[in-house]
Amino acid sequence: QDLRDVVTRSRGTPGTLADVLAEIRAEMIQRLAAVSIEVVWEEAAAMPDPPLDHERALHMHRIVREAISNVIRHARAQRLRIRVGHSGTRLRIELTDDGDGPPAAARGSGSGMRNMRDRASSLEGDIAWVTGTEGGTKVLLEVPIEAAGQGA
Repeated sequence: QDLRDVVTRSRGTPGTLADVLAEIRAEMIQRLAAVSIEVVWEEAAAMPDPPLDHERALHMHRIVREAISNVIRHARAQRLRIRVGHSGTRLRIELTDDGDGPPAAARGSGSGMRNMRDRASSLEGDIAWVTGTEGGTKVLLEVPIEAAGQGA
């Protein structure tokens, strides 16, 4: 998947937020279907669609990919709900599994979580792990939308 990122990002022009979200959604559905975890994707209407440079798109994609990997490896979940929305100048992505474990933050910090924090910081955003509304864990990622198109 990392090789696919490199090849995809090295071709042509950067995409938009909608393009990145569509890529994330397609990959997520494929990965979770392979392990029989139901996916519920909820995206707010009238989402902003700024262009994203390669680096920002890659960071967003890899944060969500790691969160999904954690669900597959650790959560023993049957369902993962993803909510994508925005408030003012902030994009919010919530991933909530119905697994039976405590929030990942309560189990310690592995290199994957550190990488997610570093990537969120590179996006000038925040990431947190809390108890999910469906049991299991909720990952909350917030990043500025207006900064999403800056850089190249």
